[in-house]
Amino acid sequence: MFKIFIVEDDKQLVTLLDEHLHKFGFDTQPVNQFDSVLEQFDRYSPHLVLLDVNLPKFDGYYWCRQTRKVSTCPIIFISTPFSA
Repeated sequence: MFKIFIVEDDKQLVTLLDEHLHKFGFDTQPVNQFDSVLEQFDRYSPHLVLLDVNLPKFDGYYWCRQTRKVSTCPIIFISTPFSA
């Protein structure tokens, strides 16, 4: 089964992504602790990462760089625009 790792702190968006991806037969794993993203990535060993830019602790660019040190797994940045 194709595994997708979701690194997003907006619970509503995570739920939406999770439901839609499961509907199409994908296995998903949302991050549950934002200070150990790389460890969770290693345990899950995904085929694709959906990565938010604005995250607690470290931003998505940081986690992208850390992931690139250990994997060439495709990463798609997801982010919602800031509202004024």
